[in-house]
Amino acid sequence: MMTTKSIVSTLSLMGLFSCLLLFSCNRQAADSIQTVPQIPEEWSEYAPGEVMASFRRTACFGQCPVFTVTFFANGTAMYKGDMHVDKLGRHIAGYPTDRLQEIIDFAEENGFFEMADTYPEDKRFVIADASHTITQLRSGEKTHRINRNSLGPDELREIENKLQELVESLVLAGIDIE
Repeated sequence: MMTTKSIVSTLSLMGLFSCLLLFSCNRQAADSIQTVPQIPEEWSEYAPGEVMASFRRTACFGQCPVFTVTFFANGTAMYKGDMHVDKLGRHIAGYPTDRLQEIIDFAEENGFFEMADTYPEDKRFVIADASHTITQLRSGEKTHRINRNSLGPDELREIENKLQELVESLVLAGIDIE
């Protein structure tokens, strides 16, 4: 028969273990959000050239679409749908390079390359269960990446909306490279 002292001790250890597990899971999620989308080596033959932009939406506590799109200078877009999207898996598409250039020009005119790297800037306002939108653009020698969780400038949201429209216009063709 367990004594009150041993029950309290067991509950304390279980609480400590739960906290460690919770914080280690959050650390892994935060680390994965901070990574810049990398192009898998096996995609290199499909998308040669330099990356002009990447656009990524991460998971949330609900039904948020989870995907990454990388736009290359040669007019090739690589798409990877992970969850809650119409197309799951890896896909390739062509895109009008002039349309992406218009978005990059708009971003430059609206201060994208001078914006903070992360929003909200004050970590107290980060919503843990909300999706992150990670936008990376290149203009000439300048490259800038922004990780937005919830708050952010209206101009950034407008850039994200323009990129989302471009993503939605892609005619995706599945590729089997695994």
